[in-house]
Amino acid sequence: MDSSSPESYGPAAKAFANHPRRLALKSQQLADLAGVSVRTLRHYHQIGLLSEPPRSTGGYRLYGPRDVVRVLRIRRLAGSGLPLSQIGELLRQADQAGAADSAEGAEFEAMLSELDRHLADQIAELQSRRELLANLRAAGGSADLPPGYVDAINALRAGGLGEQDMRELRDLIELTEGLGSAQDRAELTTAIRELAVHPNADLVASLDQRLRDLNSSTSPAEVEALVSDSVEALFQYFRESSLPVPTTPEDPSWDRPHSVLALSLADSWLSAPQRQVFQRILAEVEARLAAELPPPATT
Repeated sequence: MDSSSPESYGPAAKAFANHPRRLALKSQQLADLAGVSVRTLRHYHQIGLLSEPPRSTGGYRLYGPRDVVRVLRIRRLAGSGLPLSQIGELLRQADQAGAADSAEGAEFEAMLSELDRHLADQIAELQSRRELLANLRAAGGSADLPPGYVDAINALRAGGLGEQDMRELRDLIELTEGLGSAQDRAELTTAIRELAVHPNADLVASLDQRLRDLNSSTSPAEVEALVSDSVEALFQYFRESSLPVPTTPEDPSWDRPHSVLALSLADSWLSAPQRQVFQRILAEVEARLAAELPPPATT
């Protein structure tokens, strides 16, 4: 039989001979084949990744096999993590120079290297988040408290520190964790942990409550007693603490954003009479520390 006769064709030859000379797929058909949505196809058209095909007399886009290949290539490159803007540039270069062009290959390699670095950064960030979640689970943390403070905070609560104090302390922790220096964070952590196990922690909580109860009708004798008791308790605390003694008013660290905000935060918790008494307590504690304790060593 004549091999050029259609009757002698094998399955592949027959299929080729009989296939439609002009394959025309509508948008939904192309989307289904390529595993994308019609909306995605429209977006590809809008940003220039996919050329406009001919339209039917009814106004429908009609796609051919090269359009299918184009969409599959875009989907593959996008699946690797390449931004659509970079995919467009790569495809334009491929259209102009061909896939074997060395310049295109070098640029593609550079894009892949940049993408690899970006993905490595994302993996590191995700790993960091997983570690944070693990710490929160292990410590029984809450949404408004960073890990590492939970045990000490619970101990302070058990020692009598009120809920208002706990809320304010959590605010201070959040501020310090977000804006403070490593030294600020370390000192706050140390202060909370030391206070939680301090033998006079209940006394500090009691003094704090007395300050909160203070108002314009509080007698002068009660105010003086509160100041005296608070100065003594805080002096003893700082004398026994491992924290640096705050005896240098000229310290520039008080002008840093974290310090200014921390002071403003503390100020927002107090009424005018409470603020006045609190300032007296701070001043007298600092004066006594400066007079009775040796100055910090200088380097």
